[in-house]
Amino acid sequence: MDIDKIQQFIGAVDRKDGRIDAMLRLIMELVDMDWIVTGERLSDGSSLGVITFGKESFSHDLDALREKEVPIPKCLQGLSEVLEGPEIYKLTSWC
Repeated sequence: MDIDKIQQFIGAVDRKDGRIDAMLRLIMELVDMDWIVTGERLSDGSSLGVITFGKESFSHDLDALREKEVPIPKCLQGLSEVLEGPEIYKLTSWC
């Protein structure tokens, strides 16, 4: 869940805009909360909320993860403007 994309999508002037948190809550209501984690982008180390798609989404084998076909759930397909990925992230904590 990319906060910068959410901010731009809703036209928020800064990150303190309550609509950003509201959008994050809306997205989280659409998915199983057990599979939302905090992760780091491998490219730049920035931290963000990551929606995973079950235990098969986790592995130490980056090549195997890159080869996986992960279907985007229908409930999230209309939110591509505020979501990033699919991509591989380093798990930093469970939310």
